[in-house]
Amino acid sequence: INLGNDRDLQFYHNATNSILENYTGHMYITNYSDDKDIILSTDDGSNGTTAYVTLDGSTGEVLLNHYSSTKFQTQSTGVKVTGELDFGNLSNNDPSLIRLGNDATTFGFNIKYMGSRSGVNNSLSIFTDNQQGGEASLEAFTMRQDGHVGILNTNPTYELSVTGDIYASDDIHIGDDLNFTSDACRLLFGADSEIQLTHVHNTGL
Repeated sequence: INLGNDRDLQFYHNATNSILENYTGHMYITNYSDDKDIILSTDDGSNGTTAYVTLDGSTGEVLLNHYSSTKFQTQSTGVKVTGELDFGNLSNNDPSLIRLGNDATTFGFNIKYMGSRSGVNNSLSIFTDNQQGGEASLEAFTMRQDGHVGILNTNPTYELSVTGDIYASDDIHIGDDLNFTSDACRLLFGADSEIQLTHVHNTGL
């Protein structure tokens, strides 16, 4: 079946498959029936058929199914994903997995898999634009493949490595040594640091 002066739309069977081809302009598939759907169905692997794509005219949702199980569903508030998100082979690049921001060029946060780093240094990292605008570039959180976590530290050599100050509003419980590596470290006690213990290099406390 050929439609159009130049056979713009063709529908035919080639003894093996049924084929619909369009050669001019967009192709529109429209259902004018109120609150009804457009459904793409095919074999379900068990001698039956099932819907794989549903455009729901009563809810406005788009449903993508694996067999009869909905895995992706658009909603008025966003999308719902059921199951895992597999980003494929990410071992040799640093793709962005999730970007959160105001527009296409300003990302408040950017979650990336840093696969270009070698071995256990490959990491899942959270970047921020540090309120400077432009694509997020400050690596604020780093979790390496060996489980080491860094805060503003892109190469955490301990289970938790922090570059900068740590503030705790409550107790800190330490199960082993507390090691001060600075030759000018201080211990401050009191709301106004009324008591101070200072280590001086080659002198002691």
